[in-house]
Amino acid sequence: MLAAVLKIGDGQMTVRFSELPDVVSGLLAAVALLGFFVTLNIIAMRMEMILYARTINLVRRYFAELNRQGSTKSGALDLVPYLVLPTSDAKPPFFESWRAMFWQVVMIGALDGLLLMAATQSLFRLGWLWSMVIGAAYGLLHLLVYFLLAQRRNREWTVKFAQSLGSSQD
Repeated sequence: MLAAVLKIGDGQMTVRFSELPDVVSGLLAAVALLGFFVTLNIIAMRMEMILYARTINLVRRYFAELNRQGSTKSGALDLVPYLVLPTSDAKPPFFESWRAMFWQVVMIGALDGLLLMAATQSLFRLGWLWSMVIGAAYGLLHLLVYFLLAQRRNREWTVKFAQSLGSSQD
């Protein structure tokens, strides 16, 4: 769409990037806003996946504790060698800094910030510096929301067990 607008006429660029038609600028801003909502959806899905993984970890924890209680009885089964995945309810973390989810939020935020920067420059003609500040702030908003949602999930996670079960791997 942007390429079609910039190549209107005889094939030469007749519209400056900072002077896009209002319709195009409005669409860029709308796409940036939709990108934010897509990011929220991705974050919510990842939080549910982590909640599921932590729940499975608690099931493994149950068997490890059951094994520990039964280890004093003769003939008890030794389950700990089979529990190779974490038995801690604190893993995986909700905020995964410097991992795939972190970088996905950063990249979507950067792209949305660029779109909003172009839209604000064209719509309001604030100057490139202010448009870049608005775009960067919008991009950082994505990361801040991810961090805050992860912190909220951590506070809501109310399982109060010790994080390690000794011989099983965390």
